[in-house]
This record gives sequence, structure tokens and C-alpha cells, in this order.
Amino acid sequence: AYDTLPVVIHGNGPTKLQLNYLGNYVPTAWTYENGCGICDDDLLFFSDVPELPLVYVAVFIERATPFMDEFLHRLTTLNYPTARIRLFIHNNVVYHERHIQKFWERHRSLFPDALLVGPEENLQEGKARTMALHSEERRFHQNQLTTKRSVTVCVCVCVCVCVCVCVCSGLWNVPYITQAYLIKGSMLRSKLSQVSLYVDEGTDPDMVFCRSIRDQEINPGTVEVMNSVCVQGVFMFVSNRDEFGRLVASTSFNTSRLHPDMWQIFDNPVDWKEKYIHENYSRIFEDDKTFVEQPCPDVYWFPAFSEKMCDHMVETMEDNGEWSGGSHKVTCSPVHLFICSPVPLFTCSPAIMNFVVRYRPDEQPSLRPHHDSSTFTINIALNRKGIDYEGGGCRFLRYDCKVESPRKGWSFMHPGRLTHYHEGLPTTRGTRYIMVSFVDP
Repeated sequence: AYDTLPVVIHGNGPTKLQLNYLGNYVPTAWTYENGCGICDDDLLFFSDVPELPLVYVAVFIERATPFMDEFLHRLTTLNYPTARIRLFIHNNVVYHERHIQKFWERHRSLFPDALLVGPEENLQEGKARTMALHSEERRFHQNQLTTKRSVTVCVCVCVCVCVCVCVCSGLWNVPYITQAYLIKGSMLRSKLSQVSLYVDEGTDPDMVFCRSIRDQEINPGTVEVMNSVCVQGVFMFVSNRDEFGRLVASTSFNTSRLHPDMWQIFDNPVDWKEKYIHENYSRIFEDDKTFVEQPCPDVYWFPAFSEKMCDHMVETMEDNGEWSGGSHKVTCSPVHLFICSPVPLFTCSPAIMNFVVRYRPDEQPSLRPHHDSSTFTINIALNRKGIDYEGGGCRFLRYDCKVESPRKGWSFMHPGRLTHYHEGLPTTRGTRYIMVSFVDP
């Protein structure tokens, strides 16, 4: 009737997706005043179950992906007992075989029932995902022989890129999900057991998956509705109530480089920072008066690079091998970072000259007194005194003050012109590496 509200809204075909969208808000699913009104419905509290649910984690590595070691390590640090995790890994990238091998050698005891499928199997992505689901189903039936109750969740994780902007927190019914999602195990063993979830020639597996479960057809069995088949899709939801993690961008990942993760500072800045920046770097902005040391007047000493960054920087420079052999006014043996196609190290002030210097007793053991061509200089030690080399350090002549035991990954920053005339002290054994930036030359 005119000017009344309908009791039932029905839609067919593509209209159903629009109705699902409306269902995220009406009647009280989400409001600006109260937020999500359904997010806490039907929650499973682990304290109410005698045994934690089995979680089947399926990892699909279908293309070269940065920060793989770090991703695999996170599987071992999940806030969930590994005894209740069953692991499936499909790796279709030869480059990542070494990462999988290293992970497996270190942590195989945590995942005794794991199944690993390598690139030598030549298994396509869609079939690999189907294989993971079938593996989960077989293991479930085996568990039924020994346990009376088993709640199963299948976790599919694909390392790729996804952009999501979180504005309104809630639980959202969506037509498409990809990359990382949870599937209720009972759904796989019932409504979806006879459906080809991932395989359709020429179509992306995630597209096939979403279409298959949206258009799921089931026979109501005991309910006869004009002898027809009832179309009842399986809803897919996205939750942005918590920060569950992040996905990485892999489009620019170039495995021809020695350490390709080093070039990911702009595509994957958070992962790059976690891997290559010193874990205590941020403390210099929080507690600079006590944390930042001052071994000489106006010389500031603080952590900058992680151990991994120092090692990768040295190995990359040696792999490049284009040491200048003393082409500067003050003779030294650097590799300029632009030779190795790096990223800018600083954005607030121009740092045109960024280079790594190598000191050796038989090559260039020291550096005569000089002023740097900079407003201020950053000097980062890339290896350890007493282990990789002996001697070395820096002496500021005006103050007769020395920094003789540089710490690996730590930077000392000092004025470049006028006040801090300095020299590089002789390296007597081994090879010493430092990274230098002339800021605002």
C-alpha cells in the first residue's frame, strides 16, 4: 500500500547483491549512533568449548613475494596453539624453495601433520586450493575416529596485494573476498561439498570461489516448493573491527637482485621498516635526552639499521663490486648507492651523496683529516669491531675526541663543515664497512 513499509523485500539475480548491501545497515545492523548492531551475535567463546577448534591453515605462494621469511615465521608465532593447527603449503615459485626449506627445517616439529607441495608438482593454483580442501576433509574424518567433537575452520592465505580503507567499523556482507579468509569447516563438508570452488578454466580462482558460493544451489529435501530448487547463497563477510594484519604488494618484486626485499621501502614500507630499521630507532624521538648518546661535542649516537640491513647492505655492495678506488678529493674506496639503484634515504633534506666505504689494511686503512661537504653527516657502522676488523673509528681533531668502537647498525651524526674536522683511524685487520650520507651538501 502507498506510504507503508514492506514486510519482505525480495530480489532475484544481481538484485540480491544490492539487498545484501542494504542488509549491512537496515534495520539496525549498523548505525552512526551505535555502530555495529550484529557484530557480537553468535560468537564462539573458547572458554565454553572443551577443546579449541582445529584450524587448517592453507598457504598458497603463486608468485614471487617479498618478505617471505618473515611471513613464514609469523605462522609459528600465531596466538593459537600449534597443536591445533594443521598446515598446508603450496609453493609454485622456485625462488621461494629455499625459504620453505629453511622454515621447514626449523619448525617442522610444530606442524607434524603439515603437507607441503612444491613447484616440481606443477600443480595449478585452482587445483592446489581444491587439494587443500580435500586434505582438510580427509583429516576431519580421521579426527572423528578419535574425538567426539571437532570444530574446524579452514584458513586460506595468499600473499598478494589488497587495498582496504577502514572508515566504519563493523561486519560487512560483501560479494567478493580475496587473498586471506576463513571458511567454516562444516560448510565445506555440507553445502559446498559437491561444488567446484576454485577450478574454472581461464578464471581467477578467487573469482570462481566467490561466484560458486554466491550462486550455491541446494535441494531443500523435505520442503517442496513447486518441485523447484531453492537458490540459497553462502554469505561472505569482511570484518574491520580489528587489525588482523596486512598483505604485501608484489608487482615490483625483482628476484634478480641479491636481496630484493631491500628495494621494497615504498611498496611495502611497514614490512621494510620491521626488517631493516633498528627495533629501538623510534626511541630517539620519545626519549632523546637519555637514549641518544653524545660521545663527543655535537656528535650524536643512536641506533638506525637492523643487523639484517647492515649485512644485506655489505653483501649488495660487494656483489656490485664497483668500488671507486679513490676518486674523491679525500681518497677513499666507496660504492655510491645510486650505482645499485637504491631508494632515497632521507626526504626532509637533500642527501645527494650516499655511499658505502670499505677500509682494509692493504687497500685503504684510514682517511686523512678533512671536512665533509655537507651541513651534517650521518655515518653508520655496518659490521663489528673485534669480530670483523680491528682498529678503525673516527677522531674529531678540534676536540681531540675519538669514537673508536662503533656499534653495528648505529649512526653517529655530526656537523659536516667548519666545526668538525675529523679523520678515519687506521683499520689494522679485516675489513671495516661504513655507510655515509652527506646531508644538505
